[in-house]
Amino acid sequence: MYIKRNDKQRLILVDFPFMVAVVGQLPAAALLCLAVAGKLQPSQEPGADTYWLGLLFFILFAVGWDAVMLWFAKLSTFDFDLVHRQLYWRRRSVYRKKSGIIPFDQIRGASVDILPSGSGSSYRLVLSTVQGTVPVMDYYTGGGRSDAKEYERIAAVVNAALKTHPAAEMEDQILELLAGGHRLAAIQMAMQRYGYDLNQASQFVDSLTQR
Repeated sequence: MYIKRNDKQRLILVDFPFMVAVVGQLPAAALLCLAVAGKLQPSQEPGADTYWLGLLFFILFAVGWDAVMLWFAKLSTFDFDLVHRQLYWRRRSVYRKKSGIIPFDQIRGASVDILPSGSGSSYRLVLSTVQGTVPVMDYYTGGGRSDAKEYERIAAVVNAALKTHPAAEMEDQILELLAGGHRLAAIQMAMQRYGYDLNQASQFVDSLTQR
């Protein structure tokens, strides 16, 4: 994920899982080279027939692996038109293409979505809209806090362009849940949004009520 353009007229974000597209091809390429070189002959009985069957198998495997990798390698472009105040987004791969237009007045803001896991949290940039969440990145990345900080920086740039304050809106939503007597739902929202554990989320919710 990176900012391709940022001026008074346009803010353009681009996301492309380059490592998936390139590194994901290496196992298939290596197997194909070994097969062509005759290094992967079937172990049963050497001979022309078994060799060509083995070669055909690994070629089909390589083609299938490439097809899977190309399915996951999607190019996402989010073009914020600051003049007409509309977002033009598109996400495409070799096989399919999706696009849409979202007026700025339907966008609440950008934020970093956190997916906690046992080995460490993963992150991606998302947009909150009146109709739900729109992922700017099609996948979570597990690069640690360095990735999270970079996505937070990009989110701040987007929010400055949109002139929104999603953090304040999130806190207002938590306070609304508390006012309605839904403390558990408020804690769950804090856990999902900020990546807190149960104790941290509970303390955060309590701190909001004391302001």
